[in-house]
Amino acid sequence: MKKTFWLVIAIAGMLLSIPQGSSLAEPRFEIHSRPDFVYLPEQRFSISVDGPYNMILVDDFYYLHRHGEWFTARHFRGPWHFISERDLPHRLRKYSWEEIKELRDAEYRRHDRGYWEDRHRHDRDRWDR
Repeated sequence: MKKTFWLVIAIAGMLLSIPQGSSLAEPRFEIHSRPDFVYLPEQRFSISVDGPYNMILVDDFYYLHRHGEWFTARHFRGPWHFISERDLPHRLRKYSWEEIKELRDAEYRRHDRGYWEDRHRHDRDRWDR
């Protein structure tokens, strides 16, 4: 009986000492400047292009997708907090990540390079104030 008791205590101790997963700890993302975004009019959200992270802007909230996990913040520099997929805004949740990237790429190809350079310059001026 004593051996069983100590075995249970040892197993419980091992389980309690397992480090927390990355999704539970507050993540750190190094974002030095606001990325450029492409607005998807039918979906009513914007998605970043050529940035270090896959970021989406919906109603003044930023959503970052990394390794199948989602994070949210009020500012592009954070602080970032883990969010479950079911807690994403509906207009974002109804698309897979691959669909979102395809929609972004299709919208980006609809315009010439000058259009996006002017738009990104205007956005940076507005957001860097």
